[in-house]
Amino acid sequence: MTLRSRLKKVSLVGALALVTTGLGVLAAPTASAATPVYHMNCTTGVWGNKGWGTCTGTGRWVVRAECAWSPLYSVSAGGWTDGTVTKWTDSCAFGVESVRIVEY
Repeated sequence: MTLRSRLKKVSLVGALALVTTGLGVLAAPTASAATPVYHMNCTTGVWGNKGWGTCTGTGRWVVRAECAWSPLYSVSAGGWTDGTVTKWTDSCAFGVESVRIVEY
């Protein structure tokens, strides 16, 4: 196999990987789909290795904490809430990267 044919093969594999990755990204839901939180006023924060969220209003929501140094995340208990409610996630092993409120 010549160097030229090897380069063509590598280029074809790279292009196929780019197209496949691009399609996967287009099909994935965006993070902005969870915000804004309708009918509620919410704040979030981090305490140690846990994430928390407090919302005032009525709705069905959870707190989602993206765990640092890990592809994992931690989610609070869900359910309908009314009034001012604070929810906590379980601990992330290496801390929390970010916290957000997700309606469902």
